[in-house]
Amino acid sequence: MIWILCLSIILCVAIAPVALAQDNPYESGLRALQAGEYDAAIKAFTITIETVPHDYEALSNRAVAWYHKKTYDRAIDDATRALEINPYYSVGANQLAWMLATCPDPRYRDGTRAVALAEKVVQRFPEANFMDTLAAAYAEAGNMEAAVRVQQMAVEHLKRETVFGDKTSFENRLNAYDQAAAQSREKQDSSNRSTTSVAVNSSSPKPSKPDRKSGPSESPPDHVTDLRYTVHLFSFRKEGAAREKATTLAQGNHSAYICRASIEGDPAPWYRVCVGAFSNDQAARQYARQQKEQGQDWAKAMPLPEGATRIGN
Repeated sequence: MIWILCLSIILCVAIAPVALAQDNPYESGLRALQAGEYDAAIKAFTITIETVPHDYEALSNRAVAWYHKKTYDRAIDDATRALEINPYYSVGANQLAWMLATCPDPRYRDGTRAVALAEKVVQRFPEANFMDTLAAAYAEAGNMEAAVRVQQMAVEHLKRETVFGDKTSFENRLNAYDQAAAQSREKQDSSNRSTTSVAVNSSSPKPSKPDRKSGPSESPPDHVTDLRYTVHLFSFRKEGAAREKATTLAQGNHSAYICRASIEGDPAPWYRVCVGAFSNDQAARQYARQQKEQGQDWAKAMPLPEGATRIGN
């Protein structure tokens, strides 16, 4: 009888913690969230919050569940409440910044607020995933140059960190920001040329055609004076990596080029890898479309910069 009693006690002690874990609504919420059962997760986290109103982690996790259900207003409300309870909750701040920067419904985006949140997180914890969020926030706020700079830092940090991170997604976002930054600079250059052209036209009854070579961003290299456009495919921080990629691309039908680029606020240069040299923008755009059809999603026609280094024949 004694051994039966002892066995009963041992079983009770062993089973009790499991039962408690199963009855813990917060743990149940986490399991449901990880399983993609968002309604169950919301229910479990709500029970937790009703019991412990200041449980900022439960609020933050419920925000994730609401976000996956595309109930963005409730997601942002819960994430905001979590930070009001604990302003130093970096994971929650990063989460809210990402929502505000990348929400599929643009009505809920707020680039300025996202930047303010993400900058504070990165200042305390300069980690790859947090930098990734800051870059997205800069992009939503319209500061593409800063987005490029920070996303490059995120890619570099990801290589050194042992935490989980999707390198391909990081690099895809980097290319997207770089393309957007290039477009912004081209628009600015075009606007400046238009302003200059209007000023000349207003003082001349018979204006002449603007010289396309006058803009430094459109000046072709000396060895291809009749070829003014190329297609940008990749961007690299290190020249060696850019040269390696350009050498591989140069084995095709078109020459490859390495174009050194500077970004405001970033002391280190970038190295863009471009393919082809075309006499007009239309031909370059057509080739860019072909590249996109072949999987080069970030292919974009651009003026062939002065000083571009030609790789291959």
